[in-house]
Amino acid sequence: MASFSNEDKERTQLYQDETKRITHKQESRSEEEFFKNLGMTSTVKRFDEYGIPRVAQLLQRSNQFNLRTIRYFEEELIKISNSEEYIPLYLDLSDTYGAYGLIAVVILQKQSDSLFIDTWAMSCRILKRGMEEFIMNHLILIAQDQGFMFITGEYIPTAKNGIVKELYSTLNFKPKNTIWELEVENHKELPTFIALK
Repeated sequence: MASFSNEDKERTQLYQDETKRITHKQESRSEEEFFKNLGMTSTVKRFDEYGIPRVAQLLQRSNQFNLRTIRYFEEELIKISNSEEYIPLYLDLSDTYGAYGLIAVVILQKQSDSLFIDTWAMSCRILKRGMEEFIMNHLILIAQDQGFMFITGEYIPTAKNGIVKELYSTLNFKPKNTIWELEVENHKELPTFIALK
């Protein structure tokens, strides 16, 4: 009898979960109904000993949804996590059919009156699930809680990350030279079917 590694078992489970989602989507009357009934939840955590190795892996392999494509390694991520200058976060996603695991990384750098999005990378497995809107709503809450007036970001184009070229525009940021800027006070909560766990 063939023996399977934990990684093989996890991969098999992911495929089985995804098959169930596809069936559910085909049976739904609309995409909105599908997402509404999917029961999606996410946890937002500050970098920790458990998450940092997985964060490093995601940053090394994320090419498409990666706004600045900075490849931080574990040692650098540990320094960032211990610095008062940064707010380093990672997020997971689960739904009725199973867990996707760690799927997004956001590193915020504190500046005088703004939070700069140093890094925003996500797994392509969860695109079009509303994760971008969920993350943005959470970043606004952080900025409000800590008294920042703006959230700023930058898009550095590569051969592979064209899918996020218009991300800041769709999230209501305004262009300011080479930087995108969002005024925290005027932000309206973005619709998403993902709930905070």
